[in-house]
Amino acid sequence: MNIKDLYKENKNYLIIATIIFLGSFSIGYLLAGFLDILLAPLMREFKKSVIEEGISIFSIFSHNLQAILLLYLGGLSLSIFTSLSLALNGLFMGYFATKVPVVDFILLVAPHGIFEIPGLIIASAGGFRLSSFIIHFIGDLIRGSGSFTRKLKKSFNDNITEFRDSLLIFLIAVILILIAAIVEAEFTLTFYYMIKGF
Repeated sequence: MNIKDLYKENKNYLIIATIIFLGSFSIGYLLAGFLDILLAPLMREFKKSVIEEGISIFSIFSHNLQAILLLYLGGLSLSIFTSLSLALNGLFMGYFATKVPVVDFILLVAPHGIFEIPGLIIASAGGFRLSSFIIHFIGDLIRGSGSFTRKLKKSFNDNITEFRDSLLIFLIAVILILIAAIVEAEFTLTFYYMIKGF
């Protein structure tokens, strides 16, 4: 399956993930004052970890890999954890946008964000597709006839395309966050200080 077909088959999942992210970003931005009690400690912890660990390609990539793994494997919970985790990411980013000047936010987020944010959304779509595979797999298993082993094999074979799609989608997300980690570690701050220096 090529990228175009993969996109067409999973377009609705991508749309849902985008809506969740943008919706939660908007809430985080518009209700930042109300969210201080919840998100301010997370913001302090985030700043502390950056100061203590520093910024490197490995540290950024490993952190974001954990995030997209949670989004993808959240599909095992029928996407409940995928949706909640994606919403929390959007909420935090919208909240962060209110804590720095708009220009600073754009300069600090845009260079790597154009890869990282789609990576989060795509990983979530992979989680949604994984949930779809589980639902169809169990449904076919229940409705099937014959021995359990035969039903298990048939159900898996009938739905393997969905499982494969979910893995391919996740792989694309991994590639995007790797690119984002390289850009963030090697370019974002340099770009920020260069522009601010003008």
